[in-house]
Amino acid sequence: MGESSGVGDADSELREVLRGIVVSACTLTGASAGELALHHADGALSGAITHRTVTADPKHRRGLRSHGTEAAGSVADVRVRGAVQGELRVWGRSTGFTDHDRVVLDTLAGTAGVILGHARAYALSEQRRRLLEATTLVAEALQPPVRLDEAFGQVVLGARVLTGAIAAAVVHLLPDGVQIAAGGGPAMQQIRALLDADEAQLREPGSGARIVVRGRDTWVLVPLRAHLAHPGVLVLAVDPTHRIDDGELEVLTAYGDQASLSLDRAQALVDRRELLLTADRERIARDLHDVVIQRLFATGLQLQGARRLTADPDVISRLDGAVNELDVTIREIRASIFELQNRQQASLRTDLTSLAREYAATLGFVPTLRTVGPLDLNVTPTAAAQLMTVLREALSNVARHARAGSCEIEVSADEHWLQLLVTDDGVGLPPERQESGLRNARTRAVEAGGTLTLGAGTSGGARLTWRIPVDA
Repeated sequence: MGESSGVGDADSELREVLRGIVVSACTLTGASAGELALHHADGALSGAITHRTVTADPKHRRGLRSHGTEAAGSVADVRVRGAVQGELRVWGRSTGFTDHDRVVLDTLAGTAGVILGHARAYALSEQRRRLLEATTLVAEALQPPVRLDEAFGQVVLGARVLTGAIAAAVVHLLPDGVQIAAGGGPAMQQIRALLDADEAQLREPGSGARIVVRGRDTWVLVPLRAHLAHPGVLVLAVDPTHRIDDGELEVLTAYGDQASLSLDRAQALVDRRELLLTADRERIARDLHDVVIQRLFATGLQLQGARRLTADPDVISRLDGAVNELDVTIREIRASIFELQNRQQASLRTDLTSLAREYAATLGFVPTLRTVGPLDLNVTPTAAAQLMTVLREALSNVARHARAGSCEIEVSADEHWLQLLVTDDGVGLPPERQESGLRNARTRAVEAGGTLTLGAGTSGGARLTWRIPVDA
């Protein structure tokens, strides 16, 4: 009896209702064919629903547009809230169409306009519901304590909830390029393709969401106008069968603004936490310097004074040992004070501590870590990276071969050298051994102007000594 084609993004139920209007128009006017053609707001044809009777004349199959004159049929505008959004056409009646037929057609066109208006109002309410759901999802995820990487992930998730995009990503616009902060979806390669092909498109200023089309791929770019967080853009890869209308672009713009406010709030919380930590570090550093070190120094002086009151060699040896331990403790505290006062976001001591704790489960104990000197001030990033690699290899060897009950790590740095000592109380070094990992570490140390040696510990076990220039 008839056939129909897609009508943009209208669902099948709406399409069937509109098709019924086309069938009614043909039946009531005696036309052999009819069509409901829908338009975008800019007038471009969006989609059509057609109907033809079994007896339709083949020469009328292409409809009113093929004839170009009203004599071939009749047409009525479909208006939604006063704006023309399409036409209802009938044709293929040998006796022509009467004024009564045109009244019928106008009435059916008006009914189609009301139906479309209700459908679009419902679609808009659904968009607003999804917008509320997406922004609520982001807001709930950004409750303290906040991690910005997780915040970006929630913005991506909220965008996909809102639009059903096949992929989404938060992209940072950095001075030296663009960087994906978070992304998700099965079509991430489509987003990466846009970043590689047209970075300038992402940097193009805009007041709201906009559509970018390249070949068969479609993206929506939503500016993230944050003031505290990194400037960026939310990139959505859209299924080419899904038409993005102006209403959806407005909703995405609103989501981008809400997400930007949430990211600014998250960044403000992170900055506030950093300020509190910095203030706390300063307080601890002052207390360590003004109270703890002074007390330790005074205790050392008392022990040195007590040394002069005895001639017993054993007592003198013990007092000297205690004074030396106090000196080591003071040096360690001073190193900690320096790191507390100068640490920003990263610290070599923190990295060393994390690595030592990482191996606790494998070793069966937490290695003792001692640092001497201003590591973060003197050691270059390259030398620090080599240090971490060698320490990881050393701890792996202790775990695999030493059968140790304890392990001590000492890292020291001065103006010229960075040194690592790893000592365990295990079974010692076997007479024949393979050094694949340590051999590579030794080669790199020599190339950097340093050394790596293995030997026995002072009380059994093994001792690794690795030393390179701090500016290696």
